Amino acid sequence: MINVLIVDDEPFIRQGLKILIDWEEYGFKITGEATNGKEAISLLEDNNYDLIITDIKMPEVDGIELV
Repeated sequence: MINVLIVDDEPFIRQGLKILIDWEEYGFKITGEATNGKEAISLLEDNNYDLIITDIKMPEVDGIELV
């Protein structure tokens, strides 16, 4: 299973990504969510993710800075 982190400041976008795609059918599992890059960095310190899907424009730390 490939662990996925979704990072977006819009809750509807995060929710939409989770429900519109049958992640498990393709071998993926959503194992984390963050509302901005700063929160994502904290999650990355304690968890291992194989794939990060991030928005570019977010408060505090944006997606480019996160990458």
